Amino acid sequence: MAPGLMSLEEESHILVLFNLHRATEYELQLHPGHNPANPLRGVFATRSQYRPNAIAATVAEIVSVEDNVINVTGLDAQDGSPVLDIKPHRATFDGAAG
Repeated sequence: MAPGLMSLEEESHILVLFNLHRATEYELQLHPGHNPANPLRGVFATRSQYRPNAIAATVAEIVSVEDNVINVTGLDAQDGSPVLDIKPHRATFDGAAG
């Protein structure tokens, strides 16, 4: 196992920071869920992937850690998205896991 992954299998969830590498456009105001029935909001008041930076974060559940691979569920990144960082999820820092 890679030295940096040591003991990660003891955790239940991880916080994954990744790059929205396919994002090319953003809006500063939008309707949440791309639904015009929702009131217009500023992008920072939404969970939209259309943001003025390409950094995204999500909490994922660890299924297993083996052969230098972290298998997870609940990761909403696209295949091939560059991972910027991985941290163990801590409710005191990140809020409760779903």
